[in-house]
Amino acid sequence: VTSSTNQTCLGKTATLTATGALSYTWSNGVQNGVSFNPSVTTTYTVFGQNGCGTSSAVTSITVAPIPVQAIAGPSTICYGQASTLTAISGANQYTFAPLNYTANTGVLVVSPTVSTLYTITVSDGTCSGVAQVSLNVNPIPTVAIAASSSLACQGAAVTMTASGGTSYTWYPGGSNGTTYTATPSSPTLYSVVASNSFGCLAWGNQVVLTAPSPTVTISASNTLICAGTTISLTAGGATTYSWNSGATSASIIDAPVTTTVYAVTGYSNTCSNTKTVQVSVFNPTLAITGPTAICKGQTASLTASPADSYTWSTGSPFAGIVVNPSVTTVYSISALTTSDNITCPSTASVQLVVNPLPTVTAVASKTSVCRGQSFTLTAGGASNYTWSTGATSASLVTSSTLVANVNYTLTGTDVNGCSSSTVITIKVNSCIGIEEQAKQVFNIYPNPSSGLIRIEAETETEITITNALGQHIKTLTLNAQNN
Repeated sequence: VTSSTNQTCLGKTATLTATGALSYTWSNGVQNGVSFNPSVTTTYTVFGQNGCGTSSAVTSITVAPIPVQAIAGPSTICYGQASTLTAISGANQYTFAPLNYTANTGVLVVSPTVSTLYTITVSDGTCSGVAQVSLNVNPIPTVAIAASSSLACQGAAVTMTASGGTSYTWYPGGSNGTTYTATPSSPTLYSVVASNSFGCLAWGNQVVLTAPSPTVTISASNTLICAGTTISLTAGGATTYSWNSGATSASIIDAPVTTTVYAVTGYSNTCSNTKTVQVSVFNPTLAITGPTAICKGQTASLTASPADSYTWSTGSPFAGIVVNPSVTTVYSISALTTSDNITCPSTASVQLVVNPLPTVTAVASKTSVCRGQSFTLTAGGASNYTWSTGATSASLVTSSTLVANVNYTLTGTDVNGCSSSTVITIKVNSCIGIEEQAKQVFNIYPNPSSGLIRIEAETETEITITNALGQHIKTLTLNAQNN
């Protein structure tokens, strides 16, 4: 038996040829001149026949393994990344395609820019083998950064916005998000790592330069003043200025009436800074306590406070004065008050209204009555009244039980609370007999009388006769004809 080879590589064929007989039968039933493709080392037996009999022959074919089985390494990388491909083999010669690179090691580091099929041919001197791996290259994100400014003033915020990816991480800081706000104090390189849907990363960079802010100053002519005092303020350290009052000059003049904070913003080379100064205003408040209205003839006490020294319009240097004006009068005062080593003036005034006293009247229905006879007293000229009897009504009806004349005192108070009094006298008569008139208006005789009298009048006169109880007896009209 002869063989094309006694050793073959896995996957290769070997041809066995038997001679010396007329016909042959192989152990696998195949005829002479057969090609075999054993996967392992195999012994083959052939039987030869001729007219004399049968004989056999044996031969072996050794199967050598393919020197490469697979390539180890990633199947996907991101653009720009390197990948290590390792042929799993014990061979001593490797050929890499499409690089046309031959080496005695099965390790290859590649960095393709597009997806590539790599083929490795391996030979150990006897057999050779081929392995392939497809390496997919995914794109990386194209990162862009848009900054609100590439030149920032010290202390000013700069906002940067990234695009081109699906997620972002900013440095320095390590914060996440599409936007990032920073306040650089010196020139700074800001970077962002962007990731896309493939998980591939790319960097973007933004340099932010910084410009110094101006050192703004404010000088004030005084920072503690009295209300209404004029002050001047001057800004420095910048090129142009803007005050919180709206002024744009370096110097301003003002006369604040209350404590005021002045702020000025100075600008130089597109950068700005703000400086403030407080001007404290001492504005003492002077108050006058006391009545604002009195009745004529009354006095009023007026007191001013708080202050350290006083001067009234009356000339008094004291805090309090007592006045008794006859007409409505305005009283004013000037004062000086010291605080925090500054003395400031203040003024106040009060109008003291002098209300006139009411003209109170008391009118009697009769000023001469008989004892027990009723009469009416009527008050006027005020709003509220008080009689000497204690009564408080405007009209008082009374009956005299006195044997002598009586004085009624009426006190009236008006809407301003001012009061005055008047006195009315009621003459009380006994009315026993007939009282002669003080004036010779008519004659009555005889007097005294036993009941019969004669009355003679010079002019027409009406005579009313009442009894001792004041009851009406008769009314007579007398004249010269019917005396």
